[in-house]
Amino acid sequence: MQAIDIETIAAEHCLDAVALAVFLEYEDVDPEDIAEAFSDAYAGTFDSLAHWAEDLADETGLLDSMPRHLRAYFDFEAYGRDCELDGSVWTADVPGGIAVFWRR
Repeated sequence: MQAIDIETIAAEHCLDAVALAVFLEYEDVDPEDIAEAFSDAYAGTFDSLAHWAEDLADETGLLDSMPRHLRAYFDFEAYGRDCELDGSVWTADVPGGIAVFWRR
């Protein structure tokens, strides 16, 4: 089996090399599908799972139907933790925070 050159793949596809290395430690991906599989799974690197959850809510409009005055009561920490516990996402510690990946 040929070794995978993570740095080259990351550079060619503008991917985060550290997060890609972590992803490949945990996910079994065909070499020709690495860039696409990583791009589909990688949600980003965040300070915390709560920050990921807040970013997700902003990007998806998760709280748009909730009245503005009630949005401050939403518990992003609990939501992020629940997403990890229910298997929706998995995380890994990386320099600068945690890398968050969708389970697909």
